[in-house]
Amino acid sequence: MHKTAVNLNRNGYQVKLIGRRLKQSSSIRRPYSVKRFRFLINHGFCFYACYNLRLFFYLLVQKWDIVLSCDMDSLPAGFLAARLRKRNVVFDSHELFSEVPEVVDRPFVQSVWRKLEGLFIPRINHAYTVSQSIADYYKNRYETDFHVIRNLPSENRKMTSDVKVSKRHFVLYQGALNPYRGIDEIIEAMHYLPQLDLVIAGSGPLQEELIEKRNNLKYKNAIHFTGHLNFEKLASLTSQAWLGVSLEADKGLNYRYALPNKLFDYMQAGVPVLISNLPEMSRFVDETGIGWKISSDATPEALANGINSIWDDVESYRRCEHNANQAAKKYTWEQEALKQLEIFRAV
Repeated sequence: MHKTAVNLNRNGYQVKLIGRRLKQSSSIRRPYSVKRFRFLINHGFCFYACYNLRLFFYLLVQKWDIVLSCDMDSLPAGFLAARLRKRNVVFDSHELFSEVPEVVDRPFVQSVWRKLEGLFIPRINHAYTVSQSIADYYKNRYETDFHVIRNLPSENRKMTSDVKVSKRHFVLYQGALNPYRGIDEIIEAMHYLPQLDLVIAGSGPLQEELIEKRNNLKYKNAIHFTGHLNFEKLASLTSQAWLGVSLEADKGLNYRYALPNKLFDYMQAGVPVLISNLPEMSRFVDETGIGWKISSDATPEALANGINSIWDDVESYRRCEHNANQAAKKYTWEQEALKQLEIFRAV
């Protein structure tokens, strides 16, 4: 969302980014306006209802021409406010919300999100998403056209040098600490990888559970948690990694069709990757030659075997490292930003 706001701001739009402030939220400085709501409840149905109500009434009294709703959890307020005020709405679908792992095992909750999708998405005239498979899903299910805007990193991202986590080669997982992302498995795989450390950069629902798991292991000193990092510090950390992993399970269509941000961040830093053999990620890795694939249900032993094979094959590693550096020049946010700008100019 920061890259979107900067893109629009640089091209003559007056931008206000609306979000929420949590207890752990830090102050931020941006070249555009920021508004953050506070809530007593920050999860579950009550939160989504409160957020949309507050956002709806806020939008009713503000001056604006276009509202960009990011994901289904902000679309109801954005769509209804736009209709009442006869303004324009653009839908930015970062993920297939009704198919996220937290929803697919809860039939009633999933049915609610699908009903909301069916209510709003067919009435959207301007929309984009992060992968072709998700765009095809929306087209087939709701007969709505979606552009594809991938969340690629910016060229020559600013890096800081004050992030030092490990003195040894390390495998990096970066991103939210959510279920079905292979984090448990890669932690257990470290038992078979004495030559490497593991760095886990991010925060999320599983953070305390994963830290406790680490603390009970004999090899706990090889596993490091950084917590949440801003994007400048994260870029610096990523550039130091030996291997980046993106090990999503085939749990719901959202993961199956995902093109995770971390995959592109590893590439931009020139770091080879090990990914689950899911369609969109596999297609990108096959196209660029930046890494290796492994089964989405791989055991910790299988993961360790795969990583040890990479460790032993220096020539293959150097080739993927070279390919990542070459791909980083080709796949950049600056190219995607031009496509995004065309959508807003059409609006």
